[in-house]
Amino acid sequence: MKRLLPLIILLVVGCASVEIPSWTFASFNYLENYKQNFLIGKDDMAELHFQKAEEEIKKSGDINILAKAYLTRSALHAAVLEPVPDREYLRLADIGTMAENRHYLLFLQGAFPRVDGSLIPEQYRDTLQAIRKGEIRVIGTALAKIENPLSRLVATGVVVAAGYQDENTLQNAIDTASKNGWKRALLAYLRTIQSFYEKNAEKDKAARIRKVIELIKS
Repeated sequence: MKRLLPLIILLVVGCASVEIPSWTFASFNYLENYKQNFLIGKDDMAELHFQKAEEEIKKSGDINILAKAYLTRSALHAAVLEPVPDREYLRLADIGTMAENRHYLLFLQGAFPRVDGSLIPEQYRDTLQAIRKGEIRVIGTALAKIENPLSRLVATGVVVAAGYQDENTLQNAIDTASKNGWKRALLAYLRTIQSFYEKNAEKDKAARIRKVIELIKS
């Protein structure tokens, strides 16, 4: 997932000699706080920070930047294996937003045949190509190449939702969430790998994961 501040500065400023409007920094910081609170499971704080980011961006009246903020919310839900919300973005789409926004949402929702790979964020393009090949090993390799941990988790969420999962893919997501202290994401992938083990009759592994989940939740 692209960081929003560099994009905002590029769109609004254009050159270093121009004073940067305060809303750009405020909205960026609020969005970062939203991400962290969401990923650790503090929903009330997350929503508060998102609303403040939304208020700051609306000061500019820039529909495309607001659309990207809504897509940030969509991407985070994908990252934790939850249904991808689109209502807020679609409300803006009626007004008109950039094609890249529409194709990113299609990617997040798993509508891969309709996605123009050249229009989604670069870090997800290899994953899209791998998904289209339908080979789990190739998909896992593409996911491992994504350097940013949150982007990697977003792509993994999209992959898992599409049914392309194996033990390595799920374990790598668990490791990513664990390393960054993202409790909400961690529990989501632990539950998924527990279900994976149960379906594959690996009772001992499933039991161990269940104990880990209970420990984290206690």
